[in-house]
Amino acid sequence: MSGTTKFLAIGTSSMTPEQRNQYMLSEVGATLQLYLDGKIDQFWHRYDGKGVIFVMTTQTIEEADSLLKQLPLGIAGLLTFELIPIGPLRPIASLLAAGPR
Repeated sequence: MSGTTKFLAIGTSSMTPEQRNQYMLSEVGATLQLYLDGKIDQFWHRYDGKGVIFVMTTQTIEEADSLLKQLPLGIAGLLTFELIPIGPLRPIASLLAAGPR
């Protein structure tokens, strides 16, 4: 992939309550900085309690991975991410080209 790409970053946490208390203030600050830098577009809490979901905009999947691993929880090995490239629905363009039925 080249150019700017969006990624769905599905984070899974293995924190204890004690670790949550220890890391969350610094984690939130670092996450908000990525938001202000335009690297994280949206952030969501997983209602299953297992972590977070970010929508990210980076040049490459390697950049997204590196940024996430540099967060305090990434450095501590307490939050890992699955990264999935995402974008507009491609079939929409062909439907629009086909015109109204």
